[in-house]
Amino acid sequence: MKKVYRFSLIILLLASLTLFQGCFKADNGGERFVIDPDAPEEYIEGIEVYTLKGDKSDYKLRAVTIKNFYDEKLTIAYEAKLDSYDKNGVHYSYIECDSAYVENNANLIKAYGHVYLETPNGIVKTDYIEWDKITDKVLAPNRVIMIRDDNEVIGYNLITDSAFKVTYMDNVKAKGTVDEENLDF
Repeated sequence: MKKVYRFSLIILLLASLTLFQGCFKADNGGERFVIDPDAPEEYIEGIEVYTLKGDKSDYKLRAVTIKNFYDEKLTIAYEAKLDSYDKNGVHYSYIECDSAYVENNANLIKAYGHVYLETPNGIVKTDYIEWDKITDKVLAPNRVIMIRDDNEVIGYNLITDSAFKVTYMDNVKAKGTVDEENLDF
């Protein structure tokens, strides 16, 4: 009985080694499957993601493609549309961009390429926006077009909040009319 057991064990061991070797070696032009350590843990196409704070909506993300990296706590969305809600669950902003990076630990959203941001107080068009949701600080360091009512302001280095209550910009050019009460000299 021991001889049969040893013989079976040897055959099983040889078969395992042959199979194991086949996984790491391509013979006769065969393909190898290699796991990329930088690949996302989750890859999703055509999806909507909702996040809640308690029972209230926080934001809704729609994208053609989403990649989730769990270890880095990072979500990358391509052809992204992001609706954000205030603490009462009321919609207050919309961002559309070529790609969005959501850093979940830092509560930071970075929007890249053809960025369109709309709030009740105006519209911003640029190529990059960084929004720190904890401090509610919005930065757009490159060229920015900001539209409020019939007024268009073009400048650089936009610093504001998500509602555009207080806005700072460098190298400003404007089209439209200005009320004296809105001037800060």
